[in-house]
Amino acid sequence: MNQVDSGGTKKIAGAINAIRQFTKISGERGGNTQISIVPFGKAGSKCPESPVNEETLDKFLAANDFKLQNNP
Repeated sequence: MNQVDSGGTKKIAGAINAIRQFTKISGERGGNTQISIVPFGKAGSKCPESPVNEETLDKFLAANDFKLQNNP
C-alpha cells in the first residue's frame, strides 16, 4: 500500500480518500446506510494491531456518524 499508483498517489492514501468520499456521499444521501471499518493485515511500526473478533466485525455506524470521519 506504500507503492505509488498510476496517478502518482500512494495506494494507501488513495484507499483512505475513497473510503472518506464514500462515507461522505452515503451520509449526505440519507437512508439507513450502515458502515463498519474492519481491521485486517498485520500491524506496522506506526499502526497498532487491531483485534478481529465479533465486537470489531459487528461494529456498524450510520454513514453520517462523525466517528467515521475520524477513523484514519
